[in-house]
Amino acid sequence: MISIAGDRGSARSRRIRPAPRRALWLLAVSSLGCYTRLPPPEAPDFAPPRALAAGAPAPGLGRVYVDVTNAQARVYSLTPAFVNGREVDRASPDDELLSTDDGYVHSHPRCTTPCVLDLPVGPQRLLLARDHPGDSEHVLAPVGAQPLVLRRTMGARTRYASTTTQVGLLFMAASVAMSIGGGMLSSPPSEPSDHDAGIALIGFGSPLLLIGVGVALGTRETQAGTSSWWTLDGTAIR
Repeated sequence: MISIAGDRGSARSRRIRPAPRRALWLLAVSSLGCYTRLPPPEAPDFAPPRALAAGAPAPGLGRVYVDVTNAQARVYSLTPAFVNGREVDRASPDDELLSTDDGYVHSHPRCTTPCVLDLPVGPQRLLLARDHPGDSEHVLAPVGAQPLVLRRTMGARTRYASTTTQVGLLFMAASVAMSIGGGMLSSPPSEPSDHDAGIALIGFGSPLLLIGVGVALGTRETQAGTSSWWTLDGTAIR
């Protein structure tokens, strides 16, 4: 009876041991930088288009006046890059292949805001880009026979706090040192105590690496932009 109780106690202790390690993994994963999603800005009010175009659009096309309130953005039209498994020919040598959440598309440069676009009637996907390709936002334009005014307030982009980079690198270096040391201690031939110490070092060093990566990334903030649609006489569409 005593030996059975002792076996149960040792089995129970073995079950308890992994708990601190799991807690460290959870701490490491949750510490991968501070990610904050800011609320979107208020929808911009109506303002007469700052760019105008003479004449009427060609048959089958609708006119869209594009303006960004807080930046100067490059406007691209997006079209599917593959149809029925085959790549669609690019409309221009300037078109680029982009990967989006909805699949691959061709991006065709159109203009720089404020500007005027004549697009095929129907829903048209636009890409508004600021400083670099990662600083961009997608807009679905409901192009119709009636001219539209698109006013967009673009959101905030992701930022990283560089002041924590050095601290994160120290954590990462300590993790690598612990993993190497643990591997050397646990490699055969080794005493049981050295083997256990080596495994413990590896167990603590692995989550420390994730913590270091998270600290190095620092603070991340993102904010979606907001659009408003109007007719030329200032009537809100949506």
